Amino acid sequence: MEALDAIALGLLAGLFLLGTYRFIRTGVMLYADVPLSFYFLAALVIMGVYDSAERNSLGLLALAGFAAACAAWTKNEGLLFLLCVLASRPVVCWMNNRSRDIFREIPSCLVGAAPVLMVIVIFKFTISMENDLVKGQSRDTIWLRLFDASRVVLIIRGFLVELWQMGTISLFVAGLSLIFLGSSPTRPRRTITGLVSVLLLMLAGYFLAYLSTPYNLAIYINHSMDRVLIQLLPSVLLLLFLYLDDPVAESLRRGQRGPY
Repeated sequence: MEALDAIALGLLAGLFLLGTYRFIRTGVMLYADVPLSFYFLAALVIMGVYDSAERNSLGLLALAGFAAACAAWTKNEGLLFLLCVLASRPVVCWMNNRSRDIFREIPSCLVGAAPVLMVIVIFKFTISMENDLVKGQSRDTIWLRLFDASRVVLIIRGFLVELWQMGTISLFVAGLSLIFLGSSPTRPRRTITGLVSVLLLMLAGYFLAYLSTPYNLAIYINHSMDRVLIQLLPSVLLLLFLYLDDPVAESLRRGQRGPY
């Protein structure tokens, strides 16, 4: 029955993703943001399995580190993701009363990431050009941008507008899912803690990147914000459906006959 319940939630999540047309369009246009979102999702799924297991296998964290490093190889945003994954482990260990595990978990992630990181370092120092987001910028200029209230308002407004335009139907379905399914009474909350911490750190990193960009901020948001949201969409869906109760179990608890 548990397997069938998982299938029901998986089908609902797939329909949710298909309802976001910009995700499909971005993939068809061969942008790297969709493969990047896959690596984000893969790393977070593996971390979720690790955090939910009664007996933790550090090999899972090494595999998560490898997936995060593959994201770093795909796009520069993946480097931010790898840093967020590493930064999230102390938070997860502290919240789950496993503070001593910090000194095992971070090295395990780095062991898995090491082969790909070696390739990235060689590429950055031999072939790659300087990042245009920091090229020619002084520390004082970046500092002034970080505390410019008008830029903060522009970024928040751009985020909300792009979020609405990206998936109006999907947002409606998400609201209905939260209302009618509610939260799962059995799924461990420690599974969700790591995902939330990584996603919040990613959003903070993106926010700082927009604040400090030397480009015209309004134009930059208009041309990139939708792809930034696409990168995180599958991971946000994972978080949502880990939180939700499954429809089959809910119908059985109410005394209804399930579809299986």
